[in-house]
Amino acid sequence: MTSQRLGRLVRLKKLVEQSRAAELAEEQATLGQAEGELRQTRAEAMAADHALARADVTADQLAMASAWQDQLGQRAVQQEQVVDEASRRVAEQAEVVQVAWRERRLMEGVHGRAVDREVAADEYAERKQNDAIALRGYGRTGGDEG
Repeated sequence: MTSQRLGRLVRLKKLVEQSRAAELAEEQATLGQAEGELRQTRAEAMAADHALARADVTADQLAMASAWQDQLGQRAVQQEQVVDEASRRVAEQAEVVQVAWRERRLMEGVHGRAVDREVAADEYAERKQNDAIALRGYGRTGGDEG
């Protein structure tokens, strides 16, 4: 495989890696949003707890606050599941990015070695050509003497 083809593969691997990294960033943003919503729900639950602790709360207010607190608890459980799922996807995507990075680096190494081989082959061919020219010149001048 020529170094030019390998160079195209390296560029392709780099694009794949960048695409995977962008997907990881999206997953991380989703995780951050889910964590923010969970923090918000927990803050609302704490506020409901403080409202229940007041001494001047009527029975109706107590019942409503308790129902609201139950609802917030259920929402928090659902949001924790969303956060866990988002965390799992972030971890998976991070591994995908890592694999893409390793593949690109491997391909860069192969490409670099191919370029080195082609340069060495070109230099060898040039030396052979120069040697042949020198021998022909030597044969014309060196063979006449003697």
